[in-house]
Amino acid sequence: MRFCHWAFIPCVVTLLGVGCGLDNEVDWSGRTTGMVVSLTSAGGNPYEGEQQILPLPASGSANGIDIEVDIDVLAAAEGSQVLQQDIWVRMSVRPGKLLVVSADRYVGNDVFLEKGHASNVKVRVWDVFGPTRVWAEDVGYLPRTRIGVTPSCGDGKDNDGDGFTDWPLDPGCLEASDDSEESGSGAAGVSRTVMFDTPTIAQLQGFYAGVTTDFNGASPYAGEEVTVDKGDLVVTRVTTDGMYVTDASDQGGYNHLFVFTYNSPTTVPVCEADEQDNLGCVNDGRPVPVRICDRLTFVGGSVSEFYGFTEMSFPVWDTQVWKESDGPCPMPAPRALMAADFRGKALEGSEAGLVTVSDIVLGSADDIVDCDFNKDGTVDFRDYDTNECSDECSCREQCDKDLLCVEFNQYVEFGQWPARLGGESGVKVWINSRESVPEFDPWAEDVPRQLVAITGTLRNLSFLDPYPWIIEPRCQDDIVLTGEPKPITQACVGSQDGE
Repeated sequence: MRFCHWAFIPCVVTLLGVGCGLDNEVDWSGRTTGMVVSLTSAGGNPYEGEQQILPLPASGSANGIDIEVDIDVLAAAEGSQVLQQDIWVRMSVRPGKLLVVSADRYVGNDVFLEKGHASNVKVRVWDVFGPTRVWAEDVGYLPRTRIGVTPSCGDGKDNDGDGFTDWPLDPGCLEASDDSEESGSGAAGVSRTVMFDTPTIAQLQGFYAGVTTDFNGASPYAGEEVTVDKGDLVVTRVTTDGMYVTDASDQGGYNHLFVFTYNSPTTVPVCEADEQDNLGCVNDGRPVPVRICDRLTFVGGSVSEFYGFTEMSFPVWDTQVWKESDGPCPMPAPRALMAADFRGKALEGSEAGLVTVSDIVLGSADDIVDCDFNKDGTVDFRDYDTNECSDECSCREQCDKDLLCVEFNQYVEFGQWPARLGGESGVKVWINSRESVPEFDPWAEDVPRQLVAITGTLRNLSFLDPYPWIIEPRCQDDIVLTGEPKPITQACVGSQDGE
């Protein structure tokens, strides 16, 4: 067959000095160029076109939902005919995670197609949401099937004569257990759409029906583009690079999320018509800052982990602007924390949420320690490869264990300062007020050594071992030196009426 196939033989004028006028000899009759993945059932129900939206399965394969498919491999020269060739294909799902649970022949998530066909392939999916599709792809992986024989990608030989030997040098080897050094065609097929529900904030954080999956605090949707459009999403704090959101309709914990917007978030208010069809808009429909007490009708973006702190990045959102005329601010009450809450994983459910601590003790200027012995502007950390710890590192770690000590350079760089909760045998609580209350000096002479309360959003930074949690006050109202704290519906609240 003599032709220039745009999908597989691109023009290379700039590289070779020739173009598509060059004849190319390719026998496509023996090459996999496409697949058909036929969906036969989902969630235990036969697939008959459009289905109802399936519920979200909890994280983990044991909680997944089974989907059954048939797979056929096609070749370009055969048109819609099945390629009569034995082949292994790899199964996956977008979005989410997948495990093959049954097929006539399979290894892991690789399924064998005899003469280009496999039927009744059952896969289990979880961490799925929204429109979901099952994929089959010719990745060029051949599972080890020869008993007592070393796989081709680990036998020390250039089996395909391409000048490269074994994994990871040979581009045709996916791993050392690959029994073929030949590359796959890359041909793929996808099933029709299976519709799953979208997650709540709690489900995004891995909390389902009162149970959380043990994933060390990371979201099961990390790396995915997710939309949350359920619940009463109230903005509890706004920063120079994002906003904190709580689902006030969910009292079960894990219902908070930090939305990383890179700059202070703004919104274009929705104009609502009155009975006379007059449009009433805040600020004449121009962008206004997002503020605490505003609500989000939805928020979507890429879920990621920043040193153990779950974030949504590159977000989009829609806002209902709160005004005093709407009634009290819908701010949810903060969770009151005790010293015991800072031990173990008890605080994961309050990450990014409003919390408050009472009767906390501050250190004095004598508790500030400078561990930069060589005066180079940095303090060493432990080398976690060798476990070596220099004198600066030892100084830092000793200070971290002291409930009132703060390392000077750390304070200058990051702004967090310590408070002690629960007495001398209690815990160290980190507070960071540099951005929100820059004028507050915790070591000033007129600041009492015991404060009534501090309220703020809770952040996790895993490298602050052994106390990785930081409370970030929103404004001066959240740092109560004496007297009674303001009601949470009034503290740090600024009206947008008439602006």
